[in-house]
Amino acid sequence: MSKPKISVIVPVYNVENYIDRCINSIINQTFEDLEIILVDDKSPDGSPQKCDEWGKQDGRIKVIHKSRNEGLGFARNTGLEYAMGEYVTFVDSDDWIDLNMYSDLYSLCKQYNADIIYSGLKRINAKGEISLLPHIDKFTVYEGNEISSILMFDLIASPPNERNDRRIQVSVDTCLFRREIIASNNIKFHSEREIISEDLFFHIDFLPYIQLAIVTPNRYYYYFWNDQSLSSTIRTDRFEKYKTLHTELSKKSHSKIMQQRIDRILIGYTRSFLKKIVTYPIPNNHKISLFKNICNDSIWETIEKRYPTNKMFFIHRIIFLLIANKHYKLLYTLLNLFTK
Repeated sequence: MSKPKISVIVPVYNVENYIDRCINSIINQTFEDLEIILVDDKSPDGSPQKCDEWGKQDGRIKVIHKSRNEGLGFARNTGLEYAMGEYVTFVDSDDWIDLNMYSDLYSLCKQYNADIIYSGLKRINAKGEISLLPHIDKFTVYEGNEISSILMFDLIASPPNERNDRRIQVSVDTCLFRREIIASNNIKFHSEREIISEDLFFHIDFLPYIQLAIVTPNRYYYYFWNDQSLSSTIRTDRFEKYKTLHTELSKKSHSKIMQQRIDRILIGYTRSFLKKIVTYPIPNNHKISLFKNICNDSIWETIEKRYPTNKMFFIHRIIFLLIANKHYKLLYTLLNLFTK
């Protein structure tokens, strides 16, 4: 039996209300030479049974039941152990994809002999409202040093002067990866429970081994943002996780520009987190306390000394300087006005 052209790995956990929509969008692709690997991450709901039912309906589907829950990153690693395709990709089990996604992406990979292709995504909420997340707006080919500098840097974060924090969406779900590169170099996902943005680390570990990458501006992936079920309690450990991400990325930095992009990802994530704190239904004194702890962190002294604040997008610069100079009450007031 010949190997499939594309392996699609789908981690499954607590998605019994969504998984049918996801799998339908994969099995009905116009590109049929697929293997579909459903990795049940010891889900406690009816998802495992649904996986088994799908496995009986379509011979391209493999179902793997894990003996213990380990999270998204490790579930993807389990899928990689079984994948046999020329290229490999991923789909989160509450999301779905356009029916021509893999036909279009595989055709471009073969045309350019690409080791990876990036595409964009659309965010859709429970009301069916769609928003387009920032993504490069023209078809681009990267070769040689462009991969380790331009492409990798833009995946980490944008230059200081740009409004959007990223030029290219970092989600592995929008990509096709040449599987042999992953297998021969033992590239694995980190656990998102230890280091957030595990997708970004996977890209950083993958890119040094490739010869050619392409980015298409087309968006095929529907990221389901269930805003109606978002938690009403703030995740107070978020900033610490952002700092851990910043520390681990900084270990991989090999240039001043790369460090600037790594600093920007912390600045951007923190800014978004602070905006989110303002909207949560918790007492104002609790919100202000969170602002104070973040602004008083010593990491901002280090970043302010080396980051080109004079080049920052105007409102980003104002927010960053308020953080770095510990004006947490003024910052809270400002962001509170923005969200009204």
